[in-house]
Parts: sequence; structure tokens; C-alpha cells
Amino acid sequence: WIKADDCCESPIIVHRFQAQQPVEGSIEITGLGYFAVKLNGKEITADRFVPAASDYEKRDFKNLLYPISDTFTHRIYFLRYDCGHALQTGENQIEIQLANGFYRQTQRVAEGNMEYGQDLKTAFCLTFRDESGTHQVYSDGTELWRDSEIVSSHLFIGEVHDARKGSAKPQWKPVHLLSAPQ
Repeated sequence: WIKADDCCESPIIVHRFQAQQPVEGSIEITGLGYFAVKLNGKEITADRFVPAASDYEKRDFKNLLYPISDTFTHRIYFLRYDCGHALQTGENQIEIQLANGFYRQTQRVAEGNMEYGQDLKTAFCLTFRDESGTHQVYSDGTELWRDSEIVSSHLFIGEVHDARKGSAKPQWKPVHLLSAPQ
């Protein structure tokens, strides 16, 4: 699991790798909150609002406006996408953009505090086959991140973009490694 700094509303994380005459590939990926993924600038999926909302990990129910006494099972859904069409010979770049989703929902508090955590994070494994064999590329802490043009991201309220941030020269920073959620 990797993440950007806490101050970022919607980070873009990149991982670069090499391939020699790639034939096929797929990526397994998740994010807490939502994610979008590109490979070499091509969208890997048209999906939005993924992964599906679940009870991701343990959280404090004291601040809810109604009592919950259920026992929850915690799940985080990974998705698998074909990405062979976007692989190229030489350098390749995976780009993942994260946003709050249900995971870091702090603005709509009609039910109380529904937030799971402050750390937007992702984990991925890209498997591809090229002329030298089968390879795996995964989130390992070598990635870099930058801020995006999104300055506010709220599932129920919407997003606010600042186009000036998208045109400025990006300031790339190293990601932080995290332990897997409980």
C-alpha cells in the first residue's frame, strides 16, 4: 500500500517500468477512496466510483447519530483490467489518481462522522508478458506523486478544480509505504 502526503486532496501517483515487445497484460488494483488508472496516457477503464463501497476497515462508531451494534466483516475490493493494448516497448508509466470517495467523506455528516481514515492509498500489481517472459510490477514504494488540479473532492457535494495547478510544472515527491489495512 502506498500513499501521498496527507495535505493532498487528489494525488496522482506514477510508477515507471520497462518492457520489451509486450504481448499481453492485466492490472489488479484498488484504492481507498476511489481511483482512476491510466497506462502510458491511455485510460484503462471507463469505470468511475470504484472500488465499490464496503466496510473497508475498523472505525469508530461513537460519532454516528444512530446506534450500530452489528458485527461487520471488512473487505476491500480489487478490480482486474486488461491493459495489454496500452503496453509499449521501452518505458511504460502507470498513473493512478485517487479521490476521497466514501473512504474519506468529511463534508456530508447527516449520519455523523462516516470517515474511515485520512490516508488515501492504493495497491496494484500489473502482470505482463513480453519476449523475455512474464513479469510483475507492483506498488513497492518507488513511485512518485504530485498534486492534481482537484482542490476539493466530495462524493455528495462535488469537486472543485483549479486549472492553474494542472498547467504548472509538477513537483514530484516520493510516496509513503503503508501497512495493509486490518
